[in-house]
Amino acid sequence: MSSIVEDWISRANAKQRRGRAGRVRPGLCFCLYTHHRFEKLMRPFQVPEMLRMPLTELCLQIKSLHLGDIKSFLLKAVEPPKEEAISSAIDLLFKVGAFEGHEELSPLGYHLAKLPVDVLIGKMMLYGAIFGCLSPVLSVAAFLSYKSPFISPKDEKQNVEKAKAALLNENLDGSTSIIDNKQSDHLLMVIAYNKWSRILQEHGARSAHQFCRSFYLNSTVMYMIRDMRLQYGSLLADIGLVDLPKDNLNQMNGNRKSNLESWFANISLPFNLYAGYTSVIKSVISAGLYPNVAATLEGVDPGALGGRKPSDVLFGKDRPRWYDGRREVHIHPSSVNHSLKSVQYPFLVFLEKVETSKVFLRDTSVISPY
Repeated sequence: MSSIVEDWISRANAKQRRGRAGRVRPGLCFCLYTHHRFEKLMRPFQVPEMLRMPLTELCLQIKSLHLGDIKSFLLKAVEPPKEEAISSAIDLLFKVGAFEGHEELSPLGYHLAKLPVDVLIGKMMLYGAIFGCLSPVLSVAAFLSYKSPFISPKDEKQNVEKAKAALLNENLDGSTSIIDNKQSDHLLMVIAYNKWSRILQEHGARSAHQFCRSFYLNSTVMYMIRDMRLQYGSLLADIGLVDLPKDNLNQMNGNRKSNLESWFANISLPFNLYAGYTSVIKSVISAGLYPNVAATLEGVDPGALGGRKPSDVLFGKDRPRWYDGRREVHIHPSSVNHSLKSVQYPFLVFLEKVETSKVFLRDTSVISPY
């Protein structure tokens, strides 16, 4: 689990920052710490990334480069990670299906090692191409890899929530929705991107910008997501899972972007056969994000909570309580599922679990047990 921890900078950081004061002329540096802290308490250097980041992608690379046993290879590092961290990463890769047998790359693992994204997002992309819902899954993968497009101006929380609810009342093709779209941040991202892309194509950049202002979306993020979609789609084409248009490579750069975007969004192509079916998209999101699942008490084995079953099923304003199998977790206030009073199913999937004041799940989708 990721934790945001306040920590002092290292002495190396301090020296580097001090240098910024004298870039173009002699400068002054005011340090908000004592001589004693600097000399005796600060670390000489920052904690190595290997000791503070998940090791899943590193483990995949070790196997794809044929560097032998993962644990023995990583323990040769100057400051090796803890064995628990290595075991946890290997365990996740087995659960995802990237490893089989004695830490050998499965066909899925072989392809995941070629994708420069989080393992879970990579699996989602591969499944999206295979199960014919590539366009929406490319959008979800890009948003999860980058950041949410929604902005939250001060004192406008209710308006942002209304804007999100209005978008969720639409289908993926822009028509009025049935209830199936509800209870998913991931589907909200898909609907927002589809609508923005359609407006950009049909009415131009000014109308697209106006749409972003009306629905509290960051226009710069939307353009970034468009570029990431093209990059991810091209990576899947390199693997051989989707075809690119034959004349695409001969086009000039600006036209090429527009043509590629139209190609990946074209619902008549085989890789988008089910791009309009929210149940298929949710299935692919679930397949990708597994084992990141949380459940209400209805969906939890009491043994997983140490045999203790909390007496009150509801808390606050009649909201369901969620558990990740070990502890109670909370849906982040920025999620559309934060204030749900009842849920369609007792399960949800998520990418990120972060501990700040509580343990929060960021972007979530309520999913069917099937």
